Amino acid sequence: MVLTLGDDYAFRVSALQLAEAQSKIANVYVYRAEYPVNLPDQPCQNNHAPHGSELPFVFGKINEESGMDFIGVSRDEQDTAIRERLMNEMMAAWVNFAKTGDPNGESMPVWPLFNSDTQPVMRWCGF
Repeated sequence: MVLTLGDDYAFRVSALQLAEAQSKIANVYVYRAEYPVNLPDQPCQNNHAPHGSELPFVFGKINEESGMDFIGVSRDEQDTAIRERLMNEMMAAWVNFAKTGDPNGESMPVWPLFNSDTQPVMRWCGF
């Protein structure tokens, strides 16, 4: 429970406060990486997404050693398929955002524009 409260305060609360301030002057898209990692040597990290675990997905490195250092190896074939789909969706969203300022695109989950009333957050969980 303490770790969850610390994570929420350190990352989620401050990210939402920053997003709220920025949304007054620009379009803002907020996300939360939630795909659970599989790191047998670090059991306290498993079953959630530690800080930075989205990076192998965004940069297409989930099957390379540098990516597996962050997220571990796939648990099984189903996990591999989920990881591949999530990686492709995240890479496409980041490319769309770099090109247009909007991460949304065809055949992708809708990433809502942030607003202070509902504070929508894109959850990258793979499920």
